[in-house]
Amino acid sequence: MSSIDQLTARLRIAYHQLDDAMVVEIEPQKLAEAVMSDIDPAKAAPAMVAWGCMEHLKQLARAVCRAIDPAELGESSEQGEMFAGTLYDRYPAKRNGQYVRVLRDHLTLPERLAIEHQFEKQISARLAHLEMFRAETQLLVASGLLDKAA
Repeated sequence: MSSIDQLTARLRIAYHQLDDAMVVEIEPQKLAEAVMSDIDPAKAAPAMVAWGCMEHLKQLARAVCRAIDPAELGESSEQGEMFAGTLYDRYPAKRNGQYVRVLRDHLTLPERLAIEHQFEKQISARLAHLEMFRAETQLLVASGLLDKAA
């Protein structure tokens, strides 16, 4: 396992510990600090090394927070079932200039409206893609490049 994989695994463990503890906001900064404490508990690294490591850990932690999805939390990963009758426990929201994962019950109205807007943008993009794909399929069938019977 590479060093990046090991750090990412530690960040995921820290994320799940906070999630299991029902922490309202999961901040990438806090995940990075937890892992930094694990890898350098005595704070023996020179200041510039510690700073560089912390900056990289924050970057990895932001990626971990973005990557957490219902499939990893035990829900369905099938695209068709992804949103079937369930809401996520956490949603991304920007607080204090940083994106964090917030427990659904603690989202403010502006945060909820921003999430709704993001879903609408994603739906629009997927529908546009579907229409282009459908049009290409129809063109391929009409031109004989795809066999309807196959």
